[in-house]
Amino acid sequence: MKLRFKPLQLEAGRLVGFINKHVAELLNVIEGDRIELEYKKTKITLPVNIVEKFLEKDEISLSEEAETYLKVKKGNLIEASIALEPESTRFILKKLHNKELNKNEIFSIVKDIVNNSLNEAEIAYFVSGVYNNDMTLQETIHLTEAIARTGKTLKWKSNMVADKHSIAVTEAVPVIAVVVWTLLAVPADVIE
Repeated sequence: MKLRFKPLQLEAGRLVGFINKHVAELLNVIEGDRIELEYKKTKITLPVNIVEKFLEKDEISLSEEAETYLKVKKGNLIEASIALEPESTRFILKKLHNKELNKNEIFSIVKDIVNNSLNEAEIAYFVSGVYNNDMTLQETIHLTEAIARTGKTLKWKSNMVADKHSIAVTEAVPVIAVVVWTLLAVPADVIE
């Protein structure tokens, strides 16, 4: 379904779509469901909020974050459709049931977090599963690798090996993951 973009200057802190009740009924979605949007070959999946006012029957609005991501302007037509539940939700449930996750399952979860395919509750379930059931060493290695490979990475000019310790959650966390992955990737006999 094609919808005309109407900017509302709403900052949400993440990618969010806004549609009216009429569009929600046509797409067969309810508050919090995922929709997939496509504009000029760029696709995103995001949760939808249903608004009573502000939007006409053929309009959609986006959080400023989603608007920036899609590079959409007032009046542009956006293709909208219902998005299927990501397969990674099954893996989150598996972790909640204290089962070990394999590399592909962990990569799937991290990729869906990065791509905004999981909602905040699903991410919280994953965190709860890890918190309550711990992770094996192998799961920790897979998670570290998934974070390093799906996020932004540093490109060093040399084969430098470094170590960084942090006791606080900061914006440096992604950098730490890259450093940890680098350490894990270096053969043990090289690190002395």
